[in-house]
Amino acid sequence: MSSYLSLPFVTKAKNSLCFWSVNSTGDHYRDVALGEEYALLTLKHMATEPGFYTLPGRVAADMAKSPATDINIGFWRTMTLYLNAGFAQAGERLLRHRQDSEALALARYMREEVAKAAIRERAVA
Repeated sequence: MSSYLSLPFVTKAKNSLCFWSVNSTGDHYRDVALGEEYALLTLKHMATEPGFYTLPGRVAADMAKSPATDINIGFWRTMTLYLNAGFAQAGERLLRHRQDSEALALARYMREEVAKAAIRERAVA
């Protein structure tokens, strides 16, 4: 739990944590940049800390309870860019896996057909 507190947008409440405690600077561009920074910190922590895969969901839940800011926009824009990049890579791997699976299925089918033909030939002979 304490490693969550290393993130600048996480604060400790009485018996729980608030995963989206931010204050707008009043400047659109600075707020968007701040949101981008928070997203990058989130992604870094998700990659290096066990259990941090739940962090975006916790952020979203607490974000829904607070006023919308340009910080939110920067955060989700950056998260979406990284998610899309990850999905693109995963999609390529899935396609290769599917092609490999289809090739294996075809090879299995051919072996079965050859085996059936051999059995038929023995039955006729």
